[in-house]
Amino acid sequence: MKKYLAFAGVLALASVAFLPTAAAFQQPVQKTGGSPKKVVDFTAKLNGPSDALGKTGVTPKIQSAAIAKDGTITVRATIVDSNNLALDRLGVATIGPVSMSFIAAYIPAGQTQYVAYTTSVSNPTLNLTMPPQTQAANDSGGTFTTNAIGDYTYTFKTKAPVTFEYILLDKVNDFEIDANRLAYLIKGFPHKVNLIPYNPTAGLPYERPPLQSILRFQSWLKVRGVPVFIRKPKGLDIGSACGQLGPAASKL
Repeated sequence: MKKYLAFAGVLALASVAFLPTAAAFQQPVQKTGGSPKKVVDFTAKLNGPSDALGKTGVTPKIQSAAIAKDGTITVRATIVDSNNLALDRLGVATIGPVSMSFIAAYIPAGQTQYVAYTTSVSNPTLNLTMPPQTQAANDSGGTFTTNAIGDYTYTFKTKAPVTFEYILLDKVNDFEIDANRLAYLIKGFPHKVNLIPYNPTAGLPYERPPLQSILRFQSWLKVRGVPVFIRKPKGLDIGSACGQLGPAASKL
């Protein structure tokens, strides 16, 4: 199943307001009732040019993202001000540090909502009978590599899960001992399982498990802490589901 990787970068400037003012000898002098008074403009110029004390806004951009075979997620991002000048996230080469954090997620094919790899669990505070809620969250504990000022590569501490596809055959590998064996083999690293009920093909001695057996096998894996999903078949009624076209074509 094709998936799309999406990254959301959350950036914020340090909450420091600079109030640029001119030196006393540069201020115009206004006489009021014979007493000279200095007129000073204290308007905060936070949207001024990038060479002013008040920096302009931050423009982040995700340049690329990748997942390695071991599940390691990396993302390359750039940050510039509104004048397209690179910003130093540490605030050394340019004024003011920039806080950067990332969420890694994917959008399943055919869907519009994303599923996050980086999550946090929040416990209920009012209704204590409610179960804890898992929600998308920024990755923490990852590492930054500086490619150039304003150009950074972030390596997530969270790893993307490996997807295992398990073909269920009726009365062959759909017993509880098979669920035990599968859960044991894949433990120890992030993972999820797609259950694929077998699509019957003429000439092969296998059958599709009934729905009750499929759901039972899924429940066995869930009890063992395995994230498991059932793939819905398409084209089964016309013999064009996954695994059916190849054998049919070979007979022609």
